[in-house]
Amino acid sequence: MAVTQQEIENRLWSAADELRVAMPEAQYSSVVFPLMFWKYLSDTWEHNHQEFLAQYEGLDGLSPEEAREIEYRDHQSFEIPVIRAGTVQERRASWSSILATVAQHGLGQRVRASLQAIESANPDKFSRLFGSMTWTSEAVLPGEVLTSVMRAMDRTPKMHEGNMSHDVLGGAYEYLLKRFSDGSGIRAGQFFTPREVVELIIELLDPKNHESVYDPTCGSGGMLIASANLLKARGDRGYTLSLNGQEAVTDTAGVARMNLFMHNLTEFKVEVGDTLRDPRFKKPDGSVKQFDMIVANPPYSLSLGLSRGGLSEA
Repeated sequence: MAVTQQEIENRLWSAADELRVAMPEAQYSSVVFPLMFWKYLSDTWEHNHQEFLAQYEGLDGLSPEEAREIEYRDHQSFEIPVIRAGTVQERRASWSSILATVAQHGLGQRVRASLQAIESANPDKFSRLFGSMTWTSEAVLPGEVLTSVMRAMDRTPKMHEGNMSHDVLGGAYEYLLKRFSDGSGIRAGQFFTPREVVELIIELLDPKNHESVYDPTCGSGGMLIASANLLKARGDRGYTLSLNGQEAVTDTAGVARMNLFMHNLTEFKVEVGDTLRDPRFKKPDGSVKQFDMIVANPPYSLSLGLSRGGLSEA
């Protein structure tokens, strides 16, 4: 049975709402998006793993090395590694594996170890993806609250492509961005621009297939995604765009990377740093890189002045 947009949105918001006893709504995104993306990766990996096992009928006649080589060549596009190998605590760094341990002390530490292991095992795709992960500390988010969030999110339907389209998944991610923005007050502009503003800017700039797009204040990546979506809506190939962005806030940059992945966009690069003081996209000779199209909704509320050392907030 197909998963409806409203169903997944309601389930995800129920999980987010478990955080109300521990933190203001403005901080929900730093917890919910990493957990949601981890579940998406785990559901996808496990779905592909089951397809692999079914095809090879329980791995009869294959050595562990052969089985791994075939699985990651033909079925998997990323790795969910094993953590704490060789100990009594050995387990895969997957959502379902860690969820089974929520009644045990140290849940936040196991979640952090799992997310870090996924980043390390997939450096080309997931490096620094999950942000600072300060919320995994018991002092920031008590274990019982994290348990409640994970159990509520586990009631969300499986997030793999065989059960849920990327359109539904990406739409749910954008729904949460909007909800968190509405509840964040003045901080909302750090990561969210209203869709109407985004679509108007992209329509005016009119991206073409195979062009490079750059957002120097990319926030959650909405401008980059809208560029690809416009081409897709016209019957063109949004996946051919080279999507690039820079974001000053580490956790927000992670939100952008996850957002792009959720929309099935993989040809992107999101760097962390202050674009004015430290532009990260440069040519080999050190000069600032140029792009076919630049999109931005910069934080106009910040007043920047000149100081002897360069730019500074006025």
